[in-house]
Amino acid sequence: MTLGSWLQHKLLISGNLYVINTFFYLMKLLIHTFMTFLFMSNLICAQDFKSEFYKAHIFIDYELYEMALPAFLELDRAYPGNSNVQAIIGYLYLHTPNQKEKSLKFLQSSQDKLSAYYKFRNHKEECAPIQSIWFLGKAYHANQQYEKALEKFSEYKEVLRKSNKKDIAEINRDIQLSQNAKKSVSNSI
Repeated sequence: MTLGSWLQHKLLISGNLYVINTFFYLMKLLIHTFMTFLFMSNLICAQDFKSEFYKAHIFIDYELYEMALPAFLELDRAYPGNSNVQAIIGYLYLHTPNQKEKSLKFLQSSQDKLSAYYKFRNHKEECAPIQSIWFLGKAYHANQQYEKALEKFSEYKEVLRKSNKKDIAEINRDIQLSQNAKKSVSNSI
């Protein structure tokens, strides 16, 4: 092998190494760029959820339930499985005329993740408040499912502190209303 052919061979090998090194560098750069984009898109989505959650909550603050409903439904579509959002939607349907039947689906699904330490108006909260048991009872009552309403009212009454006289009085009133409605329906048959 002559010196020229040996040098040409080494340059060819080192040239391939340069190409290979450049390829791996570009791949690292591409992966880094992709991961940065992925991280930023998750951050943007989290920011979108946060801002949309608080915007929608403003309607609830002013008891504009029909206006809050589409915003929370969109949040539920974009970020499914959040029991807090589902409980809010159920509550909103419960307070919207001619929509009480729709509240059942959302309040029932929110029962999977209940929290006694619920953080009201917090976008990070993924659990439903214990009060959603009560709201589900009210939804059952509004949909003339009085037996189920009584079950939920009793369940909620059991978790209340004895010192919570106000809520106990309200739940006792709801129990009485459901019992009267149940008797009224059975007497009319």
